[in-house]
Amino acid sequence: MSLYTTLNIVSSAMNAQTKKINTCAENLANSETFIYENGKYLPYQAKKVVMQFNCFDKRNKLIGGIKSKVVESKEKKGKLIYNPDHIFASKDGFVNYPNIDVISENINAMEAVRSYESNISLLNTIKYMILQTLSIGK
Repeated sequence: MSLYTTLNIVSSAMNAQTKKINTCAENLANSETFIYENGKYLPYQAKKVVMQFNCFDKRNKLIGGIKSKVVESKEKKGKLIYNPDHIFASKDGFVNYPNIDVISENINAMEAVRSYESNISLLNTIKYMILQTLSIGK
């Protein structure tokens, strides 16, 4: 495995962590948002990042790395909170808020940041190794 292949693997991991951080930020920003859809106001659906081991590159060559994509959460149920003064309150006084746990989203964001930082550290190590390799002939 060449150092450039390792750089590609680290790059894919950093892209995946960037998607995770952005998704957490989006979920936190929309934790009390309602979306107008099909004539009704529905609670915002949380999104998640799905990561998968990607063993092949675009040329179908074995390399490794991470493939990631953002998907909407399958849980359609929101959390019911009693708030009879809210504009979207039901007859019983409950509002169906988005099912986003703010604490979990913050923890996921912190985890993604730490992983991103460790990938930066690895990237710097690889960069140092490449520079040392280039200086052998001097």
